Amino acid sequence: MSIEGSCSTPYHTNYTNQYELLVVGEPTCVVAVGRQVERGQTIHGASLLAQNSHVTIDEVRDPHARVLVPTSEIQFMGEALDTFIFWPQTLIMPYFDPPHVL
Repeated sequence: MSIEGSCSTPYHTNYTNQYELLVVGEPTCVVAVGRQVERGQTIHGASLLAQNSHVTIDEVRDPHARVLVPTSEIQFMGEALDTFIFWPQTLIMPYFDPPHVL
């Protein structure tokens, strides 16, 4: 999957081991930056399915984007900041810092 033409912004947080959370569309967009974590099998009453990963959200890029695995408490990305959600593994891409200009 290409994220060329992504609607992500050049601003990035300073955490390590971060991942970009994508939604597929025209164009494919980065809606959040977060970290994969090893946690339990449920979040807000929803069960973890094999195709999903447990993530914590460090930065929301599009607060109005729908969470791809919603729960009764979290429907939109703006509600997911600093909390845990499930996200499809195929839509989690490694985050790399942009090159630094010397």
